[in-house]
Parts: sequence; structure tokens; C-alpha cells
Amino acid sequence: MFANAVREVKCIEHVNELLRKVTQKMCDCVITTRNKVKSKLSKGEPGESIEVAGNIRFVAHEEDAVRALLEDEYYGSNFAKVLLVIHRLHEQGYVRPDYIDSVSSKDLNDDTLSQRLAEMFAYEDWQPAAEAFKGLDICFALHSLSAYHPYSIPDILRMRKFGLMINIRHRMPTISL
Repeated sequence: MFANAVREVKCIEHVNELLRKVTQKMCDCVITTRNKVKSKLSKGEPGESIEVAGNIRFVAHEEDAVRALLEDEYYGSNFAKVLLVIHRLHEQGYVRPDYIDSVSSKDLNDDTLSQRLAEMFAYEDWQPAAEAFKGLDICFALHSLSAYHPYSIPDILRMRKFGLMINIRHRMPTISL
């Protein structure tokens, strides 16, 4: 049902650009947080490890998270309610994965950041209505939304807010007697 209209292509471009910015911020936060945690918490003991992971989520429950479009009546769907239901199913563990994209500090360091971002920013395997998107570098997060989640292209067109979650795992060496 994706009509490939100029307005819809602009919406996809907007969502893609937003996801690129959030992906960049996620990677920056993971590296910054890892460096801060290591400098403040790490004792350098054998067996100690610190891992920082970040993930991106669509936050349907926040105000203005879903954009209304002129075509909404054509589809006969209440997109805001449907996206909120999917969000609640994610929260309750019924739909996996509950994140759009993720990165771990063990896969990311200052030396590999630009290479990793290049891979995340130019995902070539996403092809709906490919002619309309020939000049657009689809980021992996947008591909993930359409390929691994229960979202349609019309759903994705309406997404406006994405959240970032940073998790820290500080594992200490085991103690034995």
C-alpha cells in the first residue's frame, strides 16, 4: 500500500535522517560511557570486564510520537493506536526484538567507529520501491524496522520519536575460598 508519492518519500527520508542521528548518538554515548565507567569504576583486576551497550527504540507512548498524514483515512487505520499496541507488546515481551538497532562497546572502539557507522548508515539490502530510494542511503535502523519488526511502510512513515537506552554491565572476578 506504499504509493511512492513524493510526500511519502520525503517522510521516509525524514525518518531515515532521524534514525541516522540517533544511531550516531548511540555510538557516541556507548564510547563515552565506556570510557567514563572504565576510568571511575575499573580496578583493573584480572577477570573484570565492563561492557556498555546501547539500543534504539521507537517510543510510541510519548506525545507527538506518531505523525498524522493526509492519507490516514485512505488506509482506514488508527496508526497511533496500532503503534501504541505494538509498543505495549514489545514492553511485555510478546514481540521480539524490542529494540530497532543496538551496538556494544566490545564491537565498537574509537578506531572502528567510522567504519561501523558507515556500515550502519548505508544498508544496501532494503529494497521496497527501490526506484524511489535510489539516491537515499538507507540506514540499518530503518531496514530493521521494516524487516524485523511488525511495522509496515505506512507505519514507519508516521514515526517521529526514538529513544536511546544505554546499559552498563560491570562484571567483577569471581571470588572463591
